[in-house]
Amino acid sequence: MELFILLVFVFGGSFLNVLISRYPKMIEGQWQEALKEEGYIKEVDPKYQVDLNYPPSNCYHCGERIPWYRLIPLVGYLLNFGRSSCCGQPIPVRYILVEMVSILSSFAVYFLYGFTVETVILLASLFVLLSLFYIDYEEMYLPDSLVVSFGLMGLVYVDLTGSAEIVSETIFYCALFYFGSSLLVSLYEKCRGVGEMLGRGDIKLLTAMFVYMSFEEFGWVLLSASLVHIAINYSQPKEVKPFGPWIILSFVGCMAYKHMDSLVIF
Repeated sequence: MELFILLVFVFGGSFLNVLISRYPKMIEGQWQEALKEEGYIKEVDPKYQVDLNYPPSNCYHCGERIPWYRLIPLVGYLLNFGRSSCCGQPIPVRYILVEMVSILSSFAVYFLYGFTVETVILLASLFVLLSLFYIDYEEMYLPDSLVVSFGLMGLVYVDLTGSAEIVSETIFYCALFYFGSSLLVSLYEKCRGVGEMLGRGDIKLLTAMFVYMSFEEFGWVLLSASLVHIAINYSQPKEVKPFGPWIILSFVGCMAYKHMDSLVIF
């Protein structure tokens, strides 16, 4: 049973690549469907008429269907030296990175903490963060459903490792941070007459991360992510860069440092 669950997480990288590629299109398709019902558009763009099951996995460049054995994590990429077997075009690096990170994190968390419910929740949380990282990096959008799922998994983890009182306190402080931050940011934007200073999706993501961290850890994550974001925007001032990926990297780094003793033993 443990081996089966571990294999599911190892193959999770392939599913994450599908999720990263299709989920934003699915959301856009839902928006267009709503606009169609209201009479604002006539038809939904065919490229947004997708879901996680359809159409079957196909080439990123030419659209040819990919056989199942080339969907095995890392195998298809290595066999063709990073190129598509059908048209010879390079496979985006993101695909191999997602699969590598999912495999390494699955084995690391399993061997560190064994097979427990907490392990499953932690791995699922990491996978959601990995999806959010690339979706925000590529689309500059953080889907609410994924952010909320990440936060709820954190509450379940806190409930399993803490107490009902801790869960109640966590929910209270998360709500306080979310509504307080949203109010302050809105007031600042209105008073200064500027555009969106901090994306509302970023505030929701920070709120979800608050579930997993102490006040001090949260402060370090916010500070480090802000410094990286400022540095990148300074080096590339003409390009608008998302904030979410740097929040996620800072969060993962903070959590890794928090469990450094276990990682050193491993």
